[in-house]
Amino acid sequence: MTEPITLEDVYLGPFRIQLELNKDIRLSSVEALSELYQGGAYHVIALEPNLAATDASVNHPHVSNERLCEGDGYAPIRAALEQGRLCDFFTLVRSILNTYSPDSPYVRLDDGFDKLTIMRNGSKIPSLSREWDSTPLRPRSGL
Repeated sequence: MTEPITLEDVYLGPFRIQLELNKDIRLSSVEALSELYQGGAYHVIALEPNLAATDASVNHPHVSNERLCEGDGYAPIRAALEQGRLCDFFTLVRSILNTYSPDSPYVRLDDGFDKLTIMRNGSKIPSLSREWDSTPLRPRSGL
């Protein structure tokens, strides 16, 4: 699990990076590791989703339907998985989640996410610029 992520005053919350290992894969098998990256080996799951107003499948500018757009991280992430360097894999994914590239997001931070409101006591909460129901950080259905 990542720490809570905030990018440019947009609170995105913590994420769980879930690596899907097939029970039949033995980590000592080089062939199995080289195939690990195929077919979406991992998911990036928002634990406190701040959904984009324009696309409910996006809860981070670079995550759609729990899939990370790896950008320049594609080759290092793939190599880490194929070589069994799982710590490096998790570190790389977490680093990408803590980075914002305005040139290639699914949804731009300034177009679709609620910004933070900074309270007098210094705490930060998402500003509620959309109508919300009682479920935290989920827009009302039909909006």
